[in-house]
Order: sequence, then C-alpha cells, then structure tokens
Amino acid sequence: MKGLIIDVRNDPGGLLTSVVEIVEPFIPKGKTIVQIEDRNGQKEQTTSQGTGKPYPVTVLINKGSASASEILAGAMHDSAGASWSARPRSAKERCS
Repeated sequence: MKGLIIDVRNDPGGLLTSVVEIVEPFIPKGKTIVQIEDRNGQKEQTTSQGTGKPYPVTVLINKGSASASEILAGAMHDSAGASWSARPRSAKERCS
C-alpha cells in the first residue's frame, strides 16, 4: 500500500472505544490516543499498543465531522503523523 485516505466528512461521531480500536494499529506503541480530564482535573490517558504504519495517511474532515470522528482525526494527526484536509465539499461531491 502506498498510502491511505480515511474519510470522516459528515460523520457525526460514534463511540470512543471504537475510535481507539480503529486508530491503534496506526499509532506506535506508547503514544497517546486520547486523554480525558474530568471536572476535578483527574486525567485518564489511553495509549497505543499498536505498531504504526510505514505509509502516509490523510484524514478528510469537514464541519459535519463531530465527536468521535474529531478524536480520530486528532489522534491520527498528533500521534501517527497523519495529515488532514478540512476543505468543504464541492457541489459535485455533495450530489454524488
């Protein structure tokens, strides 16, 4: 594989546990997937047990991307070195 594009445009989200399962193979072991802080300032960090991937990854997002899809895009960008494209969809794309 030369590269991978993950399209989460207009994805309203999902479960955090699902995001962790999806991104873990792409993020090298020990790197942060997500960190949650509660009202009392207690932090819970989820780290990867994955191996990472040798090919480039790009995540497509837009204003319709929310919740878990935003966490996916952020984790892939921050911990796996993925790029992201946040351009709005064209009229042609919306009609297809």
